[in-house]
Amino acid sequence: VPGYEGITWTAVGAPARTPRAAIERLNREFNAALQLPDIRERLAFGGSVVIGGTPEQFRDYLKAEPIQGRNAVPRIRLALASPAA
Repeated sequence: VPGYEGITWTAVGAPARTPRAAIERLNREFNAALQLPDIRERLAFGGSVVIGGTPEQFRDYLKAEPIQGRNAVPRIRLALASPAA
């Protein structure tokens, strides 16, 4: 379909009020795992492009996404606020 772009993303969430230190550690560990060659190979085999990043980068991506971000966020009740300090 001309002008159509299909995007799928996978993310890890945590309960509200999770301590910032826990969020940062989980983020470091997941980003480290995404750099492992066997993980990258498995994801690439399925057609995935590994990006990784920070919770703030993902929040900003969702806010900037004109259609998916606007429509999906209320449906899944995702809070786009920064993680608790």
